Amino acid sequence: NVQILPLPTATPASGGQRTVSVNVTLFYDSNNNYMPELTEGIMDTAVALYDNNTGQLLAFGYTNEAGMIRFDSIVTSGALRVVVPFLNYSQVVLGDDSNILIRVAPQPLPGGIP
Repeated sequence: NVQILPLPTATPASGGQRTVSVNVTLFYDSNNNYMPELTEGIMDTAVALYDNNTGQLLAFGYTNEAGMIRFDSIVTSGALRVVVPFLNYSQVVLGDDSNILIRVAPQPLPGGIP
C-alpha cells in the first residue's frame, strides 16, 4: 500500500501587493566627504515615485531643508522608479525599505567669464 500525503503549497498574497518605504536624501557635498550633513541638503527639490510596470504616479513631494524626503506605506505590486526631474535622475527600487543618497559633486568656477 502506498499512502500519498499532499504537502501545503505557498500561495502569493492577494494581488501580490507589498508596502514600501523610500527615503531619499539629496545633498551638495561641499566638503567632498561623500556623506550628507545637515547643512548640505538641497531643499525644495521635486521627487516622484512611479510604478515601474505601469508608469502610474504613486507619490510626489519636495525635499526639506536637510535635503530629505520620506515616502511611507506606498502600496505597489512591483518595482518602483524614483525620479528627480531637476537632476534628470532615475533609479529603480526593488526592496521594501530603500535609502537613496543622491550626491551633487562640487564643481570649480570658471577662471574667467567671457
